[in-house]
Amino acid sequence: MRRGKTSGDSNIIKMPNDPRIAILGALKMIVLILLLAAIAGTIYVYQEDISIDNAKRLINYINLGASTAGKPREIELESTLQSDFALSTGGMAVVGGDMLYFVNPAGYKDMEVQLGYSRPALVSSDKEIVCYDRGGYKMCVANSYSVIKNMEFKSPILSAAMNDKGTLTVVTDEEGYKAAVTVFGKGQKQIFKWNTSENYVMLSAVSPDSKRIAAAAFSQDNGEITSLVKIFETGKDESICEIKIENEFVLGIAFVENNEICIAGETGTYLFDVKGEKKSEIRYSKGSLVAFAIECGSAPCIAVQENARDEAVRLYTLRNDGTERHSGIIRGEAVSVSAAGNNIAAVIGDTAYFFGADMEERKEKIAVAGAKEILQRSDGEAIVIFPDRAKFVSQLS
Repeated sequence: MRRGKTSGDSNIIKMPNDPRIAILGALKMIVLILLLAAIAGTIYVYQEDISIDNAKRLINYINLGASTAGKPREIELESTLQSDFALSTGGMAVVGGDMLYFVNPAGYKDMEVQLGYSRPALVSSDKEIVCYDRGGYKMCVANSYSVIKNMEFKSPILSAAMNDKGTLTVVTDEEGYKAAVTVFGKGQKQIFKWNTSENYVMLSAVSPDSKRIAAAAFSQDNGEITSLVKIFETGKDESICEIKIENEFVLGIAFVENNEICIAGETGTYLFDVKGEKKSEIRYSKGSLVAFAIECGSAPCIAVQENARDEAVRLYTLRNDGTERHSGIIRGEAVSVSAAGNNIAAVIGDTAYFFGADMEERKEKIAVAGAKEILQRSDGEAIVIFPDRAKFVSQLS
């Protein structure tokens, strides 16, 4: 006789335990944890860039980019007292009077702040803008849409420099010393400071990889000026190299590569490695330096007026094999020179010229009557600045 179902019977078919199911479940959990960790890490790293306003701005950029594709772009400038300009995040920072503002690539202001500085100056990286008051005590760090940090120093600020990674060097007329160079890393955290009681320091530089800094000092004895460039490894108190140049006053310094530094002076421009070995030099024996562009990680370029009686300029760039490259004679007054990466731009007279790192011409020259400055970008695009507007020009087209 067949026995009927009891309350303990079950209609569920039991499957044998398969270890692959457990392994698959564990893998899914690990992938989920890694994905959440990646999202959290991205938010932490880019927390300053994540906001509703920035998201709206990004959408606006995309829409404007689509609507203005192929059209020449111009930025309207306030025709007031623009005193300095700097490139950052695809657009341009402008400081004029006591106002600092950023104009995006579409020509619209994304940020505007009143600073009240007496002698404002700008340096910038790919993501950040630094405006400081020369001879004053204040400094403002911003991105393209907001102020990140306001800083105040105990001693007057003489100059500042910045690489694309955002490492910042600041020279101060330090109390109790002749000068000091302070290095700030991520989040403007101080990572190094060098004080000197021996020399007056006016300029500093930081290498593209942020591993080295340089300080340009000078001394005077019986009317003769001697310049001294000291190179440090970031975080170490003792310099690894000292470059002394007699009868020279340094006007500009920059690490054109991680292991090479370019020094522009009143009588010559020099290229050294970080061991102090001279790689190349140009002396202005028959002319005078009228403009130069020596930027971190870029080919150096100088403009030399060949004859004091004639407005004629020749552009030079230095190479680490001991040779130089130069342009032909260009008639006109040198207004501005700029370099970024392997791209060089210059405004001479009423014309803009564009060159590669070996001084080969990249495109036809263009008329820019009234231009007062040119800013070269590493992607080949340049911005020509007029008193009331700025115009984007591609030197690779």
